[in-house]
Amino acid sequence: MIKILVKIPRILFFMLTTILKLCRTIIFQMWLNNGARNFYASLSRTKRVILLCIVILSLIFWWPFSRTRSSDLLSPQKWLSATQRPLGVAEICIDSKLERFRKRAEGFDVMINHLPNLANEKPYLPFIGNGYIGVVLSSPSPLYLRQGRALSVPLHFYPVVEVSLEQNHEAAAFAVDLVQGVVHRIQCFNLGEACVVVEIVAYAHRRRPNFLVQELRIHNPLEEKILVELRQVGVSEWPGAVTHLHKINSGRAEEVEYTVTEGFLKIESGAGNISVVVANLKLPDTVEIKSSSTWNFNMVTAVRYGTPDIGRPMPSLDELRQQVNSDFADAMNIEPKMLRREHSNIWTALWSSGFGISYSLASGALNGDRINSTMYYILSNVPSPLFELNHRQIEVSQLEQFLYYPDHCYEGHHTLQNVKMWKDITNTDDLIVSVNTWLITLEKQGCGKMLKAGADGVLQAMILSYGAFRFTNNHLEFGTHPSDLHRDYFFRRINYGNDTHVNVSVKVGEDNRAVLYVSLDRSNRPYYACDAGCVDSPSKLSREVLTFPVKLTDPLTSILYITSDKEHMEELKHAIHVKEIAEAPAHEHHVMVLHKHGHNWGGLPMLFWGTIAALILVFHLFLFKLVYNEYCSGVEPKYPKHSRGRYV
Repeated sequence: MIKILVKIPRILFFMLTTILKLCRTIIFQMWLNNGARNFYASLSRTKRVILLCIVILSLIFWWPFSRTRSSDLLSPQKWLSATQRPLGVAEICIDSKLERFRKRAEGFDVMINHLPNLANEKPYLPFIGNGYIGVVLSSPSPLYLRQGRALSVPLHFYPVVEVSLEQNHEAAAFAVDLVQGVVHRIQCFNLGEACVVVEIVAYAHRRRPNFLVQELRIHNPLEEKILVELRQVGVSEWPGAVTHLHKINSGRAEEVEYTVTEGFLKIESGAGNISVVVANLKLPDTVEIKSSSTWNFNMVTAVRYGTPDIGRPMPSLDELRQQVNSDFADAMNIEPKMLRREHSNIWTALWSSGFGISYSLASGALNGDRINSTMYYILSNVPSPLFELNHRQIEVSQLEQFLYYPDHCYEGHHTLQNVKMWKDITNTDDLIVSVNTWLITLEKQGCGKMLKAGADGVLQAMILSYGAFRFTNNHLEFGTHPSDLHRDYFFRRINYGNDTHVNVSVKVGEDNRAVLYVSLDRSNRPYYACDAGCVDSPSKLSREVLTFPVKLTDPLTSILYITSDKEHMEELKHAIHVKEIAEAPAHEHHVMVLHKHGHNWGGLPMLFWGTIAALILVFHLFLFKLVYNEYCSGVEPKYPKHSRGRYV
């Protein structure tokens, strides 16, 4: 039944195209057989001119479509090829399971990839990490440990769980939830007219950074039981590693078996060896799932490792083994929902500050999908010491000082137009390069102290770098050049002290001029702002949005200043020495058109397109009238068909 429903749209489309082709052929043959040659000669001079203008305007209208990317969107051949993607039961199942992510994917909070990727689908790396451990949720993928700035050291332990059913068609997809910090892997196996659904939700825990969790859920809708195979590679080619089997009593089960693998890992960079201990819940080889039932399993992997830090001895394997056994006992006594909620709440708190940008159709333009995914990958390689367990309050207080009172961050040019910072990340090598590039850039541009606060500090530093925001001892300034403000920007909740968050927006109006909008999300004291040059009196900020023009100065200065010290701001105009100050010029029309339409010919007024549409409509009505009068009106011609005037 499902296969028939799938074929119905194709059958209807084929019938419609066939009918249209047939009608077109009949009309064309009628035209040729009934005086098409004499048609032009029978027209008056005025009608000939009108017909010629219609033909010329039609060619002008359609010529740009034949030379731009828009032709692909409007081409029936392209559309037909897209609809001809084979959709079996498994593919329909995958699409239905991904439906709950569609709306958030449109806002670039979720990144979806099919396996294999669909045509024109951007590939994303299904990576999870917390700055301590990380893994790619594809097989086979080793665990990655931290060395230097990134999770760059592969461990010979492969924790990803694989699920399979023999001799069944499979469709699979990933959904990377950037906000929650989890990756969903969904598989659908076709068994007759129904499909078995397998979903794995994986994450590297933020609060308990040595935990890697994979939540397995397998649903069997059939009226008979099925046998599912489970596989985890585990230890592979790890020289000198030793594995022991352990048992533990937990509050959720009488007895649980898990393995403990320990050994040393050699670092290729010459930093010596590191001691590693991995505890892993034992996975059954096969699972029998009853009819119309769901099987759930919470796969937990705990990792502890030590590095030879300066002034601190490397922990022994015995110490790490005791710690990992204690960690594993804690994990077995925590409900899976609570474990994931702890993790997701921290990720959500991280994204309370953020950045938005208007979507651009220009070729190669940087948009929200690339920005959000890059931020997620960078944050996945950085720990969150402000939220992690086992951190003393005094350490947390010191880290908060780095976060809320930064020192001259960010001092460089804004990073939105730096191509090196926004490369595609499709494998772990790309990931490591991107992480190192970003963290080195932020560190060398005055954000070193802020980075010590972990993921929270890295996020704030990245947001500052997008707009070339810079903290000084007394104020925050917005240093982007006015000529770069040709798109709408939204800087959300920039930290200014521990109790103040600043919102700054840039919007380009109908006159192609950028305008600044500033407000406070919250504050513990009065704050003030002034535009370029600070010539005007300071404006007091509040939750109400204040508007500031974008000004251009000679020599160039920042376009906005914010501070809690009103006296400092009043004196600032005497320290900013400019020769000339004026409102920044409007952006060129072709630049704005390129962002809005993806081409340079699309920004024409509506009157032009309305006129073109009207001419096309009149032409087709005229053509229809001719055909109707010739064949359908039933009126005899005024003169006999073969009559001929004579001179007598």
